[in-house]
Amino acid sequence: MYKLWIGLWIVALINVSTVLADYKSMAEGHTLFQQCTGCHGQTGEQQALGKSLVINQMTQEQIVMSIEGYLDGTYGRSMKALMKGQVASLTPVQIEMIAEYVASLNDNKLKSLAVPTTSQCELPPVSKAQKYLPDSMKMKVKIKRYANALTKVKAMIVHDSMTVKEAEKRGVKQFYLTKMIFKEDKETVLELKCTPYLSRNNLVKFKYKSHGSDKLSFQAYNNHGKHAEKSVVIRDSPYTKTLGALDLNTKNKVMTSSNNKAIRAYFEGITLISSNKIQLTGPEVASGGGWVPISVRSTIKAKSVTLFANEEDSKPQMVVQWILHKQTLVDFSIKIKLVDYTSYEGSTVSAVVEGVDGKFYVTNIKVVVGLSGVEG
Repeated sequence: MYKLWIGLWIVALINVSTVLADYKSMAEGHTLFQQCTGCHGQTGEQQALGKSLVINQMTQEQIVMSIEGYLDGTYGRSMKALMKGQVASLTPVQIEMIAEYVASLNDNKLKSLAVPTTSQCELPPVSKAQKYLPDSMKMKVKIKRYANALTKVKAMIVHDSMTVKEAEKRGVKQFYLTKMIFKEDKETVLELKCTPYLSRNNLVKFKYKSHGSDKLSFQAYNNHGKHAEKSVVIRDSPYTKTLGALDLNTKNKVMTSSNNKAIRAYFEGITLISSNKIQLTGPEVASGGGWVPISVRSTIKAKSVTLFANEEDSKPQMVVQWILHKQTLVDFSIKIKLVDYTSYEGSTVSAVVEGVDGKFYVTNIKVVVGLSGVEG
């Protein structure tokens, strides 16, 4: 009996020591993280300089990998040089402490350890559901019309975009854009059919031939029935700008895609024609799965252009569809998500152009993603 009690005391002491060690690690992680709050926010809830991801949505492993990548120069884009200087003095143990602390900011672990946090100003508590509720959609549109009526549009809408799995992980309702519409006066120029596989806070670029009106309106709708609208004056430029010729020297590889079955099902059994008249571009290796830039250009006169991609569980998904009206050109840029980042072979992205001749043309590219949802 005496030995049993001794054994129980030893187990209890080990458990207490473990809890105290966890508490100390989290407390030190909290202290180390204070040097980061100026850009990332007190709870890691901000995009640093408007460029990084929200780091409290990342896993501990993703945070460690990104910091180590900054240190050895293998990770990051425009933030690489800045971040390398910020993390240069951290030891491997300190990196683990920061990563553990930041990753815990959106779960119950921090509460159970009661690590103190301070804020720069007193604000009423905001629940996760409220935090991610896009009651208002911030919209910004830049438009310029050249002397030959070619009109370039850049439109950004600040709005979240979550797949079902992402919403479940955050413990919030799923939000994503379902539709965007661009009109010159009352005449529709372009429509976009959107899905949760578009990146959040997306920048949409396209070109069209203006019919001479003074304003362009931009309407956006989400899956909860909310919508927003913005009208902008079309700025005229005295210069002439033409659409550059399609660079046929950089043809996409004509290859059979695993997306073809999903594409045929989406369009109800159509015949797909592989075509090098479509120029589909994206990074060969993307640093993050949440923000993958994709561009589509084509000389085919089209009714619509649709992107498909290998997504969660390697199941091909329709990502976005552009529905063209009159003088809209097939010259689009957008950012998408590629969740299936663990595949060595990468994800297949397919662009399908529905021609005015009733035929469907397709081309494919491969994109390998290094780390899902992380961008430097």
